[in-house]
Amino acid sequence: MNIRERSDSGFPAQDAVPSSILTGDTECSQAEYTARCCAFFAAIFRTLEQELSGLTSRLRSGRLDIPRVVKAWNDRMCKMGSADRTMFFDKVNMEHLAVRLCY
Repeated sequence: MNIRERSDSGFPAQDAVPSSILTGDTECSQAEYTARCCAFFAAIFRTLEQELSGLTSRLRSGRLDIPRVVKAWNDRMCKMGSADRTMFFDKVNMEHLAVRLCY
């Protein structure tokens, strides 16, 4: 994920969701920022688990193997600006909001 400034024209471009969560509204206490970061990383891992478990559910039928599924997912995520990458971070954002409600 890339959290560079939106105005930075370098490559790769900014990932809006992680950048907003991690660099936006920094006028908060250290404890509040720590909770936000913890919620963000919990959301990343929850979303990743949901994505990969959905893909690997076909393993029961013996049609796919885990390394192949993970590589295919990773290849899609490495395409900067792709719809798959955007959708993943949108899901992370929704999960982040849900996790933050617990704090």
